[in-house]
Amino acid sequence: MFSEKAGRVRINSNLLKSIDSYLESETAKSKGFKSRRDVIEEAVRRFLEEEGFWSSSRFKHLNMDRDYVIILDRFVRRVVTVYFKHPDRVYCDLCRQPYCEHVLYALTLENVSKILKKRGFKIVCETVEDYYNTLHVKNPSKNTIDIMEAR
Repeated sequence: MFSEKAGRVRINSNLLKSIDSYLESETAKSKGFKSRRDVIEEAVRRFLEEEGFWSSSRFKHLNMDRDYVIILDRFVRRVVTVYFKHPDRVYCDLCRQPYCEHVLYALTLENVSKILKKRGFKIVCETVEDYYNTLHVKNPSKNTIDIMEAR
């Protein structure tokens, strides 16, 4: 029988060193990873999702207005606000930058893209089914927000 309490797990020291190196990277910072626990939970969550034992979506759209979108990020357990200021200011209050998963998720929301297009933003989107794997924003200074798969 499993305990309801969170448990401790021992992890190989080489794996922990790799996690620590990753946490120091810009990639980890841009995705909001701040601790070993964050990385390990995300890795396990993805594994369980692939195996069919986890089906919860990471992001949930909570609210929006003309200049911002409010998103629940279940991974970091925080409410995140993504701001869209014309002509070239896109900003995530959690990641403190314009190029992160929160911005990209917000851009995949149909209502958000409609409002931004009305305000003069040009949004070029490919189908984004797995925004966890790599997406980036291009040309924000040219009023173009381009979602593409990273190579």
